[in-house]
Amino acid sequence: QIQAVRDLVNEHPDGSITDRSGAVPSSGRLPGVYYLEVELHNALVDYQNANPSNPAQLDLLDWCGGDFVGYVKVVSNPPDAAIKLLTQFSFEVCEALGKDPYSNDCEDWRQVTSEAIPAGLYKYVAAWPTGEVTCETVDLTPANGWPEGNEEPTIEIPKGGTSSCQPDSSSRSMSP
Repeated sequence: QIQAVRDLVNEHPDGSITDRSGAVPSSGRLPGVYYLEVELHNALVDYQNANPSNPAQLDLLDWCGGDFVGYVKVVSNPPDAAIKLLTQFSFEVCEALGKDPYSNDCEDWRQVTSEAIPAGLYKYVAAWPTGEVTCETVDLTPANGWPEGNEEPTIEIPKGGTSSCQPDSSSRSMSP
């Protein structure tokens, strides 16, 4: 849905959106979300129609870890672990929907890359070079505060956690 809003704004940089009945794609994963997406779409259209000379400037994130305050980079210690992250919120939503959050049934897991991500509270699953798989909750906010300027602090995920993060037998397995 974020991409749909971003595309809508990019397609009409002059603020010429006039169609409140435009298609708004639902995530299809969370019951009751579609009407919220339609409300967001309609609010954007109404704003653009009322302010054609001042188009909306949206700075939308592709994924969010919660109360956004900055970006961090994530690495493993020791290095070379394959790590997947899921926001604590998404984890709890999967549980509430009866999905095994440590499986591919919970679709919002993201592979850690060299790119920075929004700080926040996450669950992680790490596959270590030794073959061990561990998981834990991790607060990805800098313990010593935010650096000055645009520097993105690096947060290490240490080898540890628990090994009780395997999906149950009825779920689609997830590999880090």
